[in-house]
Amino acid sequence: MRWATGSTAQELAVPNQQNPFFKDVFAQQTRQPDMPRATPVLSWGRSTTDVLQFRDGQPFLSGFRSGQGMVYVFASPLQAGLSTFAEHPLFVPVMYRLATLSKSSEQLPAYRLTNRAVVLRPLGAPTSGAEQVYKLRNDSNSYVPAQQLRNGRLYLQLPAPMRQPGYYQLTLNDKVLTTLAFNVDKKESELAQYSAEELRQLTAAYPNVHVYEAGGERSAAQQLAEERNGTPLWRYCLVGALLCLLGEVLVLRFGQRRERLEPQAA
Repeated sequence: MRWATGSTAQELAVPNQQNPFFKDVFAQQTRQPDMPRATPVLSWGRSTTDVLQFRDGQPFLSGFRSGQGMVYVFASPLQAGLSTFAEHPLFVPVMYRLATLSKSSEQLPAYRLTNRAVVLRPLGAPTSGAEQVYKLRNDSNSYVPAQQLRNGRLYLQLPAPMRQPGYYQLTLNDKVLTTLAFNVDKKESELAQYSAEELRQLTAAYPNVHVYEAGGERSAAQQLAEERNGTPLWRYCLVGALLCLLGEVLVLRFGQRRERLEPQAA
């Protein structure tokens, strides 16, 4: 890496969309985009990966492997007067990708209880003269998975009794190293549902199981009440009794009046 002297402002080349760095960053482009300009003050030869380049092929942003991470170097400062990259729409997705890719983590945010094994980078310094025993601990439950160190990786085979989702502490000789999250199988979150007819077919062999389909004019509760209690007739009985009482009152009133009028007429 060396200083570049006597350089002038140059325009950056259009990013190579085949570069894994820009995966899922760009939408379909219909025209040539406007690219920022920068004055290079550094130059270098080989690098681990080139992210952005000038139009003449010289690197503008490159990554160099350093230990377990990546160090990214710009050929120009991002300050005004030397680069317009910080003012360009490309700045935000590039800086976001730099932050997410500069340090790779081998520990996933969560694991599945159905996984056969969990692969981790060896954690903790080995203790000389003592047997190295990794354990998974969740509240009062403790499990000793089958474990193996192979090619610089720690393989933990999940024991069959371990079926409770939650957070487990990974310990080495009773020293807590990290916390691992375990979730249930993806099938537990399956959102597909059976239709009412499919449920009737599945439960046809069980006479004590009844399927009620909600919606329409009657709710499931009304269907259950009608099946258990039948159609309620007390309302019709009450209406009929009231009509009978009304008819009796009319007969008594107008019948007596007619009897009184008949003798006077005679």
